[in-house]
Amino acid sequence: MSLAKGLARRLLLLLLFSSLSLGLSASSGGALGSIIDDALSPTVRYQNSTEGVSLELPPGWRKEERATENGYWAAWADEEAQAASPDRSPHPGRGAKIELQVLHLLPEGGIDAQLEQGVGEAAQVLSRGKISLGGVEAYFLETRSRFDEGEDEARARSVSFVHGGRWYILTLAIFNEGRLPPGAVQRYQRAFDQAVRSLRVGRPPVAGAQAAPNFLRLPANQNLTVQQGWYYTNGGLHRAIDYVDGPLDRPASPFPVVAAYDGYAVYVVGDGWNGGLGQYVRIRHNVNGQTFYTTYAHLSGSPLPVGATVYVRRGQRIGTAGNTGYVVPSWFTHLHFVLEDGSGRRLDPYGIYNVRSYYPRCSGDHFWAVCPPTYTLPRVTLDVPGPGAVVRQPFLMGGWALDQLAPSVGIDYVHIWAYPARADGAVTGGPVFLGAAQLGGYRPDVGNVYGRQFDQSGFNLVTGSLPPGYWRLIVYAKSALSGRVIEQHRLVYSAGG
Repeated sequence: MSLAKGLARRLLLLLLFSSLSLGLSASSGGALGSIIDDALSPTVRYQNSTEGVSLELPPGWRKEERATENGYWAAWADEEAQAASPDRSPHPGRGAKIELQVLHLLPEGGIDAQLEQGVGEAAQVLSRGKISLGGVEAYFLETRSRFDEGEDEARARSVSFVHGGRWYILTLAIFNEGRLPPGAVQRYQRAFDQAVRSLRVGRPPVAGAQAAPNFLRLPANQNLTVQQGWYYTNGGLHRAIDYVDGPLDRPASPFPVVAAYDGYAVYVVGDGWNGGLGQYVRIRHNVNGQTFYTTYAHLSGSPLPVGATVYVRRGQRIGTAGNTGYVVPSWFTHLHFVLEDGSGRRLDPYGIYNVRSYYPRCSGDHFWAVCPPTYTLPRVTLDVPGPGAVVRQPFLMGGWALDQLAPSVGIDYVHIWAYPARADGAVTGGPVFLGAAQLGGYRPDVGNVYGRQFDQSGFNLVTGSLPPGYWRLIVYAKSALSGRVIEQHRLVYSAGG
């Protein structure tokens, strides 16, 4: 079993305090700072200033903490809970603990995949779903388990998310609920809910800055699509933005690259490899007394002199997107765009710092002066009735709709209209609005093709308002990301009631 799978199973089976089985032995105290640069109060607060994450617990919870080989671990135990020792007992005999794990590894295949793989026979899933923590997508899971036959029943609630290159898992474990005094379970759940509500997931601070200055423009004069974001689509940390010209459903082509802001630029050719960046331009910017750097990599060329420092203006052409350096596949033309503060710390220009398959036009504490456009890939299919079908009133219309670049289904609405038509499909009259389809239908077949986040992409609508004759049905689906509306047409024959 991989370490990530083991961690997921550990979470779901509630073996929350057994470090031996997962190799999470305590490191020396000096390792903590090098692992996760955090500042902790002695009682109820966790704060990771580097990654912009903090939470608080109500008073009266005893805290223990330690560094591990894979990150950081802390647990807050209620006074009714037996003190947990990783050397002798995996869980308290009664009471509750709230545990926080901060892991410097990412869940293989994403958190949702790890939760799927981690569910075992000992754990009954009571509820699950997704929630938003300040714009960061998090996963909620509630389970009930038994460690031994007929003994040690435990219930857990957990919230987990990826942020700033860390995997955060916050869990409430309630042990032997039947032996607790009245009201204890509700008190524990309120404490956990308070901890979740107190979670602050923000942008890592810029050195010397109170807020992100909005100064960048897109590094091109046409619409660009984010092909890879702060994280790669496979979950690996990227710390840059890869742009391609146009939507992702067509081959990428070279495009002119322009400076995102005024500054002093250097065009580097070197050996053509340059640590995998290939040919690149690096620009130093002064923004209200703060220093930032932008880098434009994998260029095929530049009009700037090689190796010389020159002053460029915002929007001035500085190169052409290409595929020099380390590019996979080798023919893939794109721009690798990097933003750094004055100390060389990399920043997400969109202010997201999380796994996303798309980027909003403007969201949160970002660095853009003008909101960049968002390309999306909405898709819609009407499965029933089929082409040329003869329908009798009332009849069902159903299918699926999704935006392929969304983290979930990503569709605002599906509206269905009908136009009277001839047998060849030519429209002969004005439209009839049949209604707004019900969304959220379970379509695991669609999820098998496009990803599990689209399992709920089905829609359906029942109508009984079409007189006899040929009708052209038009299904309109609107992307929740970009507002783009797409359509599908279907010719049917209504045979009446």
